[in-house]
Amino acid sequence: MITRELILTLKNLKGVGNKTIFQLFTELESYNLTDIKDYFEAILEISKNKSNLRLSNIEMEQLKISNSIANKIIEDSEKHEIKIVGYYDSDFPESLKKIDNSPLLINVKGNYKALVDLVGVAIIGTREPSENGFKTGKYIGKEIGAKGFNVVSGLAKGCDASAHEGCLSVGGTTTAVLAHGLDHIYPRENKQLALDIIENNGCLISEYTIGTRPFSSYFIERDRIQSALSLATIVIQTDTKGGTMHAVNDTLKYKKILGAISYVGKELSYPKTKGNQMLINEQKAIPISKESLTEFLLKIPIVQTSITNKIVKTRIKTTVRRIVRTKIRSNKIISKRTITKNDNNHIQLKLDFNND
Repeated sequence: MITRELILTLKNLKGVGNKTIFQLFTELESYNLTDIKDYFEAILEISKNKSNLRLSNIEMEQLKISNSIANKIIEDSEKHEIKIVGYYDSDFPESLKKIDNSPLLINVKGNYKALVDLVGVAIIGTREPSENGFKTGKYIGKEIGAKGFNVVSGLAKGCDASAHEGCLSVGGTTTAVLAHGLDHIYPRENKQLALDIIENNGCLISEYTIGTRPFSSYFIERDRIQSALSLATIVIQTDTKGGTMHAVNDTLKYKKILGAISYVGKELSYPKTKGNQMLINEQKAIPISKESLTEFLLKIPIVQTSITNKIVKTRIKTTVRRIVRTKIRSNKIISKRTITKNDNNHIQLKLDFNND
């Protein structure tokens, strides 16, 4: 089995990226290997015969040194209560396997089940929202968190922080996707917010291992993970260019639902709403107002299907079966039936909005 130790070993080799490692693992499928040393021998053999893998200069000593670093990362992560999940582990999120340049591993601190059991909705936007924009982000985070969704954002100042805070204010579950190792928090002013997320059954997630400092390109790369972990994305405020648009483009690329807050009045002149207006006018995003939020959320495809047995088996194992018999406002009865936890969330969503 390809373990997190092996992945970390290869990732710590100079000049070796995710694409090369995935290609190498494809080559290793024809080998019957169990021990890490056997993997090293096979890797050296492949590197001599496959010059296109950019491993031609790898030596056993380099692998051993890199393996020592890998084991130190695992040890330090455990001390900081950081869970490392490898691409080939059974509990690696399937949604992250469906995107281009999938991460080879993720690091998680907090409630990992939040990523598995709850439907994610990404709430994103500028670090410099208007006063009304911040309040809107908090309101959207609150409403979505109260309906049982996992609010996914990036812990940045501004819209991200407002979404996390709004969700936490109603006891909701929220996930922060970070662009650095989980042994520290950036920005510093959101350190307490990060602790609150963990303490309230949420989690922090990053593809970067412990000790990794934030770098400008990492923030762009993490945006694909935010959208991948979510079935829908809501833009609070953004200009026509900026970091928010990376997550927007990934949402559109993978044909997920995109919404943008629709502003009126003086907010239309604020530069950080120009992106919202553009996305709505180009019909790339569904306009969202307080009155239309219900309709938007009900468009989210709660129940997903898959042709792969692995996903089906995983869903069966995590299914929560129970009988539901509920009266709704129209006095119609939802008949008794066996449902999944996600089905129940969808039904509850409809009922909660109707009872507001």
